[in-house]
Amino acid sequence: YTHPDGSITFGKTTDLERLGGAVENPFFSSCGAIWSFECAVKAAEILGGVDSELCAQFAKMAEGLRRTLPNDGTKYVPYKGCKENSIAVTTGMYPYPVLSVDDPLERAAVNYFYDERYSAGNMYAVGSGLCPWYASWIASAMSNYGISDKSLALLKEASAQIGYFAEHFEINEKGVIMNPW
Repeated sequence: YTHPDGSITFGKTTDLERLGGAVENPFFSSCGAIWSFECAVKAAEILGGVDSELCAQFAKMAEGLRRTLPNDGTKYVPYKGCKENSIAVTTGMYPYPVLSVDDPLERAAVNYFYDERYSAGNMYAVGSGLCPWYASWIASAMSNYGISDKSLALLKEASAQIGYFAEHFEINEKGVIMNPW
């Protein structure tokens, strides 16, 4: 949405299972949209079929979304007013590398999720561990920051939860098993 004051925000969506539905201007979806807009511009340039007007619009939307990413003044948050910890705040580093490693709000958000990872480490509010998907996700973000010891430790933690067929799924910790079949 483009608002009368010129700001641009993402509409309502369900960003992640734990955060509920109809979340307005969520961090995760906004980062995905920024990445999509910027990739479309780069692809048009590479392919030579540049529609300069459309590319300019995409670039403007990406920059506008970047300026309105929700934060609490010290770190990015899943959405404005959200008090819950969520893997969503790491998505500016991975899987959508749309923020610089020099962005202090993203670094603070990644570190906050890491420090509090067991409070929201599963896709669903069960268990007490860190699901392998989230462990791998935060390991990728830590790798972007060059923090290899934490990245490696997270990957080891993820590998401890592989299933009978060497598969990873949502939650496979002792006493809590939720698989896709």
